[in-house]
Amino acid sequence: MLAVKAWGIGGTVVVFVALLLGVGGGVRASEQARSAADHREFDEASDFAPIGVLLDRTHQKGDWTLLYRYSEVNRQGLQEGDQPVSDQQVADRYDQIPVSFTGRTHTLGALYAPLERLTLGIFLPIEQKNLQVLQKSGALEETETIGIGDAKVIFLIPFIQNGLQKTQLNFGFSFPTGSIQQKNAMTGVRDPYILQLGSGSWDAVWGITYSGSHRNLSWGGQFEGLYRINDNAVGYRLGTVYQASVWFAGGFGRWFSASGRFAWTKRGNLSGFDPELVRTLSPLNDPYMQGGTTLEVGPGLNILLPILGGQRFSVEALFPVYQYLDGPQVAYDYSISVGWQWIF
Repeated sequence: MLAVKAWGIGGTVVVFVALLLGVGGGVRASEQARSAADHREFDEASDFAPIGVLLDRTHQKGDWTLLYRYSEVNRQGLQEGDQPVSDQQVADRYDQIPVSFTGRTHTLGALYAPLERLTLGIFLPIEQKNLQVLQKSGALEETETIGIGDAKVIFLIPFIQNGLQKTQLNFGFSFPTGSIQQKNAMTGVRDPYILQLGSGSWDAVWGITYSGSHRNLSWGGQFEGLYRINDNAVGYRLGTVYQASVWFAGGFGRWFSASGRFAWTKRGNLSGFDPELVRTLSPLNDPYMQGGTTLEVGPGLNILLPILGGQRFSVEALFPVYQYLDGPQVAYDYSISVGWQWIF
């Protein structure tokens, strides 16, 4: 049944790509006939979205981008709904109290445009996750998992373009290359959901991105979704994830820009559960306490250097201004992203 389902989805994608590649009404003829001197669209650092927005632009035929991005998410303290929760309140219900969590992701990626109206992106994350929990005995324990996460293949297609205002569609798949059966090296007990390296399922990724610019100013917005196609081998399915961003950027000369971004994320709870995780041990083992909504805001910087085509160096920090967690969960504290891109 899974093979039939995957074939049906694949067939739909092929038809969808074929239809979009034939759509030409939204692209001006003058843009299609641009000269070689105008072949590249990134003229200034402000033309780029903040580094936290990975799929912000399509490529011209034959163009490549190689990239590396380091992102770190830090979570401290406990929260249930929109209110903080004390350690004692959690200890009254569970044997372990989550104290802090740090997730670090090293993403390697490549983007290439084999056709004028199709850009292909391939991304491979390497995950490193650290969790601190407090036992009722007072002992503080730390657990770490590290390994390959879920790889992604994304197709980017320009949809509607009007001068310097552009819209594109992003869609693709996430592959279950990340482990979902990580165990504590000391006890041999299955690690909680938050420490697993992947989803264990085939996931559909989709989104739409808009961007515009005027002189040394630029702006944009993006809405993305990640839908789990099937239950994984352990017996559960992670929740759907929705993300939306709005950003603004201003250039200081051609090679430097500063930006600000609002980022909204909604994560659903699990369907099913891991039978090896004891719910009464920790709230992190409860499949109905993994979802939530966050709204973050923060600044970013872009530096663009005209070396070997183009070298982009970027950094962005985000801080939560609102979060509602199906908890108790470890609350979001801040996140930071640092990236490099080689565009040629």
